[in-house]
Amino acid sequence: MINRLRGSRKETRKKRANDLTDKGLTSLPDDILYLIVSYLTYLGRFQLKIVGSHSITTFISGLPKPPFEKYIAQLDTHPSKTVVTTTDLDKVLHNACVVGYDALVLKLLSKYQTLRSYKSLGSCLTTAISSQQKSVVPIVLKYLPLGPFSVLAGLQSSYRKVQGPSHMKNTAVEVALEYAAINNSGWAVQLLLEHGAPATSERSLRGLWKAAACGYEDVVVMLSKRIRWQKHYQVLLALNCAVKNGHEGTVKALLRTGVEMPQNYRERGAVHLAAREGHESILRLLLPKTGDYYVHSGLSDDYSNKVYTLDIRGHNDVSPVIYSHYWSCLHFAIHGRHYEIVKFLLEMALPLAAQCGDAAIINLLLSKGFDASIKLDGKCALELAAKNGHTDAMVVIMGSGISLTVYHLLNAAASGSVPAVSLLLDRGANVNAKSNLGNTPLHIAVKHHHPEVVDLLLRSGAETNATNRYEQTPLHNAIAENQEECFNLLLEHRTGTDASSEVKINYEKRNIQDALVLAVQCKRSRMIPRILEYGADINTADSNGTTPFHKAATTGDTTTLETVLECGALKHTRDAQQQTALHYAAKEYHGGAAVAKLLSWGLDADAKDSGGRVPLHLVQHKSEAYESLIGHGANPHAIDDNGITVAECQRLSYYMHNCA
Repeated sequence: MINRLRGSRKETRKKRANDLTDKGLTSLPDDILYLIVSYLTYLGRFQLKIVGSHSITTFISGLPKPPFEKYIAQLDTHPSKTVVTTTDLDKVLHNACVVGYDALVLKLLSKYQTLRSYKSLGSCLTTAISSQQKSVVPIVLKYLPLGPFSVLAGLQSSYRKVQGPSHMKNTAVEVALEYAAINNSGWAVQLLLEHGAPATSERSLRGLWKAAACGYEDVVVMLSKRIRWQKHYQVLLALNCAVKNGHEGTVKALLRTGVEMPQNYRERGAVHLAAREGHESILRLLLPKTGDYYVHSGLSDDYSNKVYTLDIRGHNDVSPVIYSHYWSCLHFAIHGRHYEIVKFLLEMALPLAAQCGDAAIINLLLSKGFDASIKLDGKCALELAAKNGHTDAMVVIMGSGISLTVYHLLNAAASGSVPAVSLLLDRGANVNAKSNLGNTPLHIAVKHHHPEVVDLLLRSGAETNATNRYEQTPLHNAIAENQEECFNLLLEHRTGTDASSEVKINYEKRNIQDALVLAVQCKRSRMIPRILEYGADINTADSNGTTPFHKAATTGDTTTLETVLECGALKHTRDAQQQTALHYAAKEYHGGAAVAKLLSWGLDADAKDSGGRVPLHLVQHKSEAYESLIGHGANPHAIDDNGITVAECQRLSYYMHNCA
């Protein structure tokens, strides 16, 4: 323990020996301290202020300041080995940019016109960016103003014959932008773009491509968003750079910009680069976007690549290798010896052929031993063929002995293909099988608006009362999707009403009542009378005493209200809290028209619920409902059983509305 303490004391003494302030510099008399500091150059004093203690900073700041010319003359300059400076002033400016002495940079640039050349200013920018001196860059940019047509100037820079001052000014900023992009200085890229630096100039685009090749995602996004007119070409080149170097995050970022990937048969695309370089995750990402296609391999076809064999015509002993042919992703992956990508592409062949519906290719692949159960993005060949309604392809795949599942029939129902659904039903598919979420083929056919398939499934014994995980029946789906044709078919083919089963009858009544409530909530005025024909009750209340008329008032739709009333609803009915339909309509911000309609039907504007609240207690602040109630004589001074006034409720509504 003692040895450990001694060791820690030695380390403390060693640290203090290297600490300037702990040596007693700040405790020295002012005249001695002044003498020491006077031996330092002014740049040295600035550096000491930056790293020193508060007392040192205060002391140096209090020293008398010499004339600016003397200040410049006494600066000890140490120019960078990578920057060529021609004068002492250039050296001083360079060093000030390196250390971030922004006040000195500003004074030098404002005083000496020779330092404001575009070449010098460009050098200042790159120096400040490389040194991460964020305060210096805006100062330099003030002396490089760019006009409103700087982006156009950047586009035309490569075509200019006369390179005047404006061009030189743009070039200085473009060089800085390229440098910032290459070095992943996102803050500098942002500053330069906001200043007006053109993202479409030759140098800026070069910076974009190099940043993409290095995977600098933020920089790539900033630059690519500024490219408009050349987006589908220049950003595509950046995408290729990111793909080639395996930067998946950058690839995703570029795809989010909306870049298009046309199939250019003259040069390798992003998918081919991903296959050639062995980036499987990127290849999986790109294939659905552009698809695979043939391009020239781009490999050499010189004499050394000839193979000795009898050629097709029987004339020569040598024949060119396949390098000169057009290649797909599979060829590039094989050439690059990327086993996993080759395996992935081969496994994708059968599902892809099924998706395209080419029965001949499917038959060829199956005869070569391809597995029919292999999945592409989680979907097997038969599911893909069914989803696209390719019955010929389905027949070939089912001939391989694959077992049928509910998902085959679900996909066929989603496709809207009656022959595909009929084929699966004939092969023994269960018409009432449920998916993991409880959906039957009938649910899916209704959801995708295919009445012909709905009719076929109903004639094949599909149950109309089957519920999914969310307690929704196919009839509920038809109402929610406003599918009147499917809706009518389902009502006509209702099942589960066998009089010998009281449980089934009660179950059916509950479902048809739920369908009525849903139709009211969805404002399906034309469906409401049809549902009532099949046993629903327009005045049946739920556990809270809420009737369909209350629900109709909540929608704010006067057409729905009128339909429900015409169907026999009791307009003065109250719920368990003694609230009328007027209370329900008043709660909604969009309920002004409904409130006016209910008042015209004679509902009491001052009707109180079990808590003594009138509709005015519930309205939104200064809404149409409020104006309608006041216009029909509602009491604005009403007080509920808790002593709360209408005005207090209005203030609370105003506060909640403005603070939401």
